[in-house]
Amino acid sequence: GQARVPDSRAKVRSIYGMIAGQPSVGQLMTEDRTEALLHVKVNASGAEETERVLARIESVVEGWTREGRYLERRDGPQGDVVSRHLIAQVAARIESEALIHGVVIDDSTREELVVRLSTLRAQVPTERVAERITTFLNSDESLVDLEEESEVKGDATSVGTAVATLGPAPQEAKLYESISAALGVSADSELVDDAVVTLSTPLKEFWIQERARAQATAVEEQLKLAVPDDGHGERFRANLATALTDLSRSSAWIAGGGEAPLQVVVTGLPVLHRGLSESVRTNQVSSLVFALGVVLVLMTLLFRSPLAGLVASFPTAVTLLVIYGGMGWMEIRLDIGTSMLASLIIGAGVDYGVHLMSAWRAHEGGDLADAAERAGRTTGPAIWTNALTVSAGFFVLTLGEARPLQNVGGLTASAMLCAALITFLAVPAFARRLSYAPERSVSVSEEIVTASVDA
Repeated sequence: GQARVPDSRAKVRSIYGMIAGQPSVGQLMTEDRTEALLHVKVNASGAEETERVLARIESVVEGWTREGRYLERRDGPQGDVVSRHLIAQVAARIESEALIHGVVIDDSTREELVVRLSTLRAQVPTERVAERITTFLNSDESLVDLEEESEVKGDATSVGTAVATLGPAPQEAKLYESISAALGVSADSELVDDAVVTLSTPLKEFWIQERARAQATAVEEQLKLAVPDDGHGERFRANLATALTDLSRSSAWIAGGGEAPLQVVVTGLPVLHRGLSESVRTNQVSSLVFALGVVLVLMTLLFRSPLAGLVASFPTAVTLLVIYGGMGWMEIRLDIGTSMLASLIIGAGVDYGVHLMSAWRAHEGGDLADAAERAGRTTGPAIWTNALTVSAGFFVLTLGEARPLQNVGGLTASAMLCAALITFLAVPAFARRLSYAPERSVSVSEEIVTASVDA
């Protein structure tokens, strides 16, 4: 009846007996019961937040491995350590619940919380325990049905009231005596035996849960927590009581001696996604370096000059910096879709630079301004027409509902416009020659044809 991991081997054994042999169990635990898979649901809104949580989890697990975690009992030689460890765990869980449900716990309150948990006492109302026992006896979980017993004089309410007054750990003889008196039957009857058996474990759990509920009220009052009066407040109080039940645990995994240390390996989708991100990032860097290097070599060969190759490649490099810088500013992650931007930018941006520099040619006696004006007048309409057309085509992707397609479409459309704009800014800014058109080598046959035409 609680949102928690079973805190004793007896509880685990009773639950495991109901699911043993089912195929689904093999997905969570090995047959020899030495290894198990523990699912942790991460309430994170983005990939970066998930990676931060994953890094924190891996750090904690690494600390466990380094220290060596062993299962120790509270009644053992490390009992004080176990108690302090349980208090720290409960305090951490209460802080997490407070953060989720909007309850403020500052540094001073956090320190006081640890002190209060070490000396926490609360009066458990027996009326609540009696009510829980009565509800249980009237439910389908009970092994006895008092309504079908005609010889009994009492009912579930009388049994609950009588048993609740015995406390959390009554002696078996007292339990027999109280139940028999409440039902008005002999203590040796089979009905009393069944009632004692069916109430043994629930009675202990009811006391633990009601004690935790009373302790939760005491913690809220002593720390003067501002719990909201809405659904969040109700869930916080319920989860606070559930967390406080761990104070009664009999064992904990602590750092110290032992022969069977806890071995933990972190895996799951966040680990796979992080590996994919690292692979994409690494491949992106290597492919960019290779592609820009190839472009630089080709431009150098085309224009017969390393400096000219740098000028032709510069608009593409600047466009890449602008687009990926904008992605970082807008917190758009590098994924498989956005990693394709580099190929699109290089493919289109280089064309713009090649066209502009091929037309970069001054008139006889002209200067750099004359060459720039001639190149812009010759290639400007074609470059801008191409940039606007491609941008419009990719902009259509932003009208869909898929976020990855929206990112790719919007960034590619912006990249085309940036590539065209930077081309007309960067090339004139760095151009130092009157002509960048590659010199043509004229063959002997071409000279003869030219001479014939002139004649």
